[in-house]
Amino acid sequence: MNMQKRLWWDAAVAVSVLACAFLVWLDTAFDHAMPKNALGALLALAAFAVAYGVFGRWLIGRPHPVASQVYLGVVVVITAVGCAADPNIAVLQAIAYPLIGCFAPVGFFGMLAWDVLLALGVFVGLAAGPAGATAAAITAVLSFLFAVAIGLWILRITHWGLERARLLSEVQKAQQQAAVSARDAGAARERERLARDMHDTVAQSLTGLVMLAERAQRQASAPTGAGELPDTLATIEDAARETLREIRSLVAETTTPSVDDGLAEAARRVVQRFARETGIAASIEFDAVVPQREHEVVLLRCLQEGLANVRKHARAATAAATLRSVGDTVVLEVVDDGVGVAGVVDDEEGFGLAGMRERVRMFGGTVALRPAPGGGARLTVSVPSGSGAAAVDPSVADIVEHAVDDEASVRTAHEGGAA
Repeated sequence: MNMQKRLWWDAAVAVSVLACAFLVWLDTAFDHAMPKNALGALLALAAFAVAYGVFGRWLIGRPHPVASQVYLGVVVVITAVGCAADPNIAVLQAIAYPLIGCFAPVGFFGMLAWDVLLALGVFVGLAAGPAGATAAAITAVLSFLFAVAIGLWILRITHWGLERARLLSEVQKAQQQAAVSARDAGAARERERLARDMHDTVAQSLTGLVMLAERAQRQASAPTGAGELPDTLATIEDAARETLREIRSLVAETTTPSVDDGLAEAARRVVQRFARETGIAASIEFDAVVPQREHEVVLLRCLQEGLANVRKHARAATAAATLRSVGDTVVLEVVDDGVGVAGVVDDEEGFGLAGMRERVRMFGGTVALRPAPGGGARLTVSVPSGSGAAAVDPSVADIVEHAVDDEASVRTAHEGGAA
């Protein structure tokens, strides 16, 4: 960055010095009415260029207040001496005032003090030379006023930029905090749901197994209970298999499949696994949908949740999922022929729609659960596609990715407890 700044200053100083040298040569060659010291003017220009090349250029971007003040003093003296030799050297003010803005102490008054010193130097130099006091005063005052006006404008822009950067930093911090809060809240809700489901299913089944085991123990120790023991053991076996099925069902609901090989292939695996584990005839159809990765994760999670609702509530014989593009929207539908729903279902905990709606809402989408024509239920999830919608906020993408990670962590803990 400092190198880029130096290149710009190199070009500005070179143009200013060459312009002054050209004016000095032009006046010397064609204007003999006013006596001038061309040699002194050219020496002043050379000194100006050398001072910048050796001293000023090195100071750009480096915090050396004392050295910067010394360099500005050299600039003022060289400009004053040059103006005394030839009034055309006053053109150096075009670069001398910006150099003051670059090296002067921070703040308006520090810059103003050096502007005053440069204006006085130009006035003294012009007044001592062939220009005369009147022309010197007019030139110095006009240049000074213009430099101050430009300086105030630059300071205003600088302060505005710093304030904007501060506000932007605060907004980014607020977004990060909101992302962390949303991620933690989502993980907490997922854990609560898992705990509730385990209490309602696995815990109850295990309690029944304990009671059956106690009964089997009493029957084994009782002289008259030996004949009933085989039936009790068969019941224990059936209850254990049912508990294992419930655990596998819970694990399947909390697993988010990989989308590395594409949304279509991942969705097909989810449907095939659902059909294999439940015995429900399931199918999926899709067209050429290529959403962003964040959309893929959300749509897959919604497909899982929709099939989990069919598994737990629908008592259906068939289920069909479709994934298609409708304009700038990706639409996922899960339809079953089960018991259906009584009108539109809102955020009922048993259906898991609250978490699904929250995920989809992050991407500007909607979720609807309504009765299907001819019986059953129809779940519809609509999400703006990546091509037709604005880019996803990084904080939102971060929430989704961390939510998936948290669900995987919960799943791992669950599987470890089940084992």
